[in-house]
Amino acid sequence: MHVTLQYVASVLFTPLEPICFRWYGIYTWLATGPSSQAVSEPLPLPSTLLGALVYGLSIASNRFSDIAKGSAKSIDNLLKDLIELLKACGCSCSDIVLRGPYIVSQRGLALHIAGGCLLLIDGNNIEVVSPRRTVNRGTALRRDTKSVVQHMLYSIEYVDLIQILGEYSIAVDILCKESCKLVVKPIVMRLGSDGRAVKMSVDVLENSLAKNISKASSNLFYVASPVLVEPLHIETFINEGKIAIDNIQISSLSRNELEHILNVKRDTLIKHFRTKIQILATGYDILRNSLREMYPSIMPGSIIRINSIDKEKLLKGLGKYSHAGWGTI
Repeated sequence: MHVTLQYVASVLFTPLEPICFRWYGIYTWLATGPSSQAVSEPLPLPSTLLGALVYGLSIASNRFSDIAKGSAKSIDNLLKDLIELLKACGCSCSDIVLRGPYIVSQRGLALHIAGGCLLLIDGNNIEVVSPRRTVNRGTALRRDTKSVVQHMLYSIEYVDLIQILGEYSIAVDILCKESCKLVVKPIVMRLGSDGRAVKMSVDVLENSLAKNISKASSNLFYVASPVLVEPLHIETFINEGKIAIDNIQISSLSRNELEHILNVKRDTLIKHFRTKIQILATGYDILRNSLREMYPSIMPGSIIRINSIDKEKLLKGLGKYSHAGWGTI
């Protein structure tokens, strides 16, 4: 089948220091009381990366004044802003799809798994890697004045994969139906829960995640970013192990099936790939100081069976907001 979506380029965010991506809970002293703790995942939520794309490209294209109060915008409106910014950078796409996030490193591609990453080595071998974690503690500051909030303490966890992977980048692939070339000057910006320094750049990767998706020939798929499922449908998936999402039938795998596929019987490895469901917010709105809408989600690391290997559908992803990076498989 002819695939109309084309891989344009990958936007890379290279951490310049240990970084924090908070996925769960509310990281605010107003909600948690006198002590707040932030625990980090190695990769950001797709919504975090979408906001970073809009912010970074607005700086790189000198259009920051045109993109005001981006945090208060819906995911769909942020995508509209991104399309306009891409046009300013030489890529005139009328509609786009984001795939990722994932990691590009000297050792290979890595996908998100709970608390760590699944490293793909030479396309044949896998390794589950855990980042180095450090915890910083301090006193809370007011966002507007940066003055100390008395009696309010915090601890925040940073993750660092450099010792394991060498220099690495968090990547998101941009796809559209038009053929175009994206030209963006590298910039240094802030990313993540504590605004850590990263370098944003653009590259056309020989082994991008989007290109790997388009080569799919099996009906077994790895969930790389959370698949957002409508609440009314999740009970069917939990009880029966199967569900239709976007007219695509997906099903979970039993332990015996996973043992056969992976050719292992180790609990420590099998547990990473069992289908996991969790309630997840689609991001955090800093301006409104509240979580964005929440959905039951099939979490990264889950291996699922899909009844279709339609390349176009796979590139578009699964579930709610799949065009914004959610539901990457």
